[in-house]
Amino acid sequence: MADVAAGTGHTALSEDGSQKGDGEWKPPSDGSWLPKVRVDEMVNDAKGQASRAAAEAAELRTRVAALEAEKAAPKPEKPVSRSELNQLVADGKITQDAADAHWERQVVETAKREGRAAAADEVAGARRAETVTRQLDEYRQLMPAAWEVGAKERAKVEKEFKALVAMGFPDNKVTEVAALRAAFGDPEVIRASRSTGKTGPGETHVDVGGGDRPGAGATDADGAPKGLTDREKSYYTDKINRGIYKDWKAVTEERKFAKAKQA
Repeated sequence: MADVAAGTGHTALSEDGSQKGDGEWKPPSDGSWLPKVRVDEMVNDAKGQASRAAAEAAELRTRVAALEAEKAAPKPEKPVSRSELNQLVADGKITQDAADAHWERQVVETAKREGRAAAADEVAGARRAETVTRQLDEYRQLMPAAWEVGAKERAKVEKEFKALVAMGFPDNKVTEVAALRAAFGDPEVIRASRSTGKTGPGETHVDVGGGDRPGAGATDADGAPKGLTDREKSYYTDKINRGIYKDWKAVTEERKFAKAKQA
């Protein structure tokens, strides 16, 4: 080996296998030396594994804590039947007075629990009914044609209603509101689209026989807007009687909207 080194004058092997020649150090050729990039990759991989292990350990601790909390939570007392109480009295384990007191306490607690549940259901039902009624009123004002026999808006709602009932929805006002929403969208969206001058999802029926006349904004003795023709007044009176418009004030607001839209 020394002869080889002496013959070439370039390379010599040190005891650790590294090569020395021309004053420059070269890595050993036996695979024991790793470049810094590879070392960094190994370090980062080890850090990633440690991070994943820590996350898994934290998740496991959370699950264990939840299970322990569930076990530590007080279990509801199991009701004791009347026959079981009688048997305890017969066995001499409790007195008759104690059995009667326990039974009475169970009856009172059951009544209170059922009363609270019934009250909660009643409140929820009242709120639901109020919401349904309010939304029906909103759609009556925004989409009055949906209540007109033969109108395309009504046909659209009926189609949605039948589809919902066919899917198992009950035949009630809640499903009616759902059908209106499916047919025309959210009332807020309808109002917003109209307020910006866009065409809403339906056709207005306020322009019957002409626009507003002088004196619009004032009202007759019965509350109807001034300047209506007999035909217009008859038209709106019929719609109010059928619940399509709440009152003459609603008619006035609808006509104002139509006038602004035309302008």
